[in-house]
Amino acid sequence: MKRLPTDTGARGEDIRTTEHDGITATWFARDGVIRVVGVRDTDDAETLFDGAPSLGECFDRMPRKLWDRVRFQHRDERVSEGARSPN
Repeated sequence: MKRLPTDTGARGEDIRTTEHDGITATWFARDGVIRVVGVRDTDDAETLFDGAPSLGECFDRMPRKLWDRVRFQHRDERVSEGARSPN
């Protein structure tokens, strides 16, 4: 995972990428909220989102299947982290 500078909205959070059909979303999670930094299209054109809006705010800004993949990846990572945590 790479870290982005603070001007992206991330404050040292782990930056993740999720891909579907050659389109990539760059995002991070803070306090349980997924924040989308931007989307890179198949032709390498990148759209950066001001202020890293929540995934919900990006519903119409990215392909639905990519949106779903980001949501599921975040969920799966949270479940995996919970499985590693001692009770």
